[in-house]
Amino acid sequence: MIRAFRDQDKDYVIEAHGRIYKEEYQFDHTFAAYINDSVHDFVSQANREKEYIWIAEVDGNPKGMIGIARVDNDTARLRWFLVEPDARAQGLGKQLMKQAVTFSEQQQYKRIILWTHSDLFQARKLYARYGFRPVETTSKQLSGQELIEEKWELDLVE
Repeated sequence: MIRAFRDQDKDYVIEAHGRIYKEEYQFDHTFAAYINDSVHDFVSQANREKEYIWIAEVDGNPKGMIGIARVDNDTARLRWFLVEPDARAQGLGKQLMKQAVTFSEQQQYKRIILWTHSDLFQARKLYARYGFRPVETTSKQLSGQELIEEKWELDLVE
């Protein structure tokens, strides 16, 4: 089930990102702080008509999330996309992605951008399946690591 974000979900979004990125990619507390700040900013400042977070639940337990944040009138940013390890390969990522893209189309955004890292192989496959394409790469220090950061874009209008 995909449901609307409730303000109390912010703790889950922050905790899950910190925990999973630490376990799977050895990200440190600086990444968790970045997620904490971005989620708190969303909760306090988001235009809920143009920006949204969805929570995936299985048996009443949160198992993932995805968000859309407004960049400008034409551009949305896909954020906070994550599926719990024990819930992967069940279609939740596809459902979340479909929800975010459909919402962006309904809000008449012309494009969606996202930033990811080159080592997030499964997420990158899903982005490509939905028509996103890499448009920019940069090297970045994050969590004490040198990472290749990628900007991907999906055009929503022809």
